Amino acid sequence: MIPPAFWFFSLAGGTVLLLYAIFSLKDPVITVGQAAGLCIYARNIWFLHKGRRPPGVSGDPVGDAAT
Repeated sequence: MIPPAFWFFSLAGGTVLLLYAIFSLKDPVITVGQAAGLCIYARNIWFLHKGRRPPGVSGDPVGDAAT
């Protein structure tokens, strides 16, 4: 499992890169790419906050041993 701090650092780093792309580079390709990444990071933090797992992710770190 990925530590929750990973998503918070990813969100912070992605925000800095997005601001750099908007104000310094003025490159629409990098801007859209960073914005898409921020949506993913925010979604994963929301899953952490709600205590849910994304679809298809098992709660068992070993896998489905019962099947």
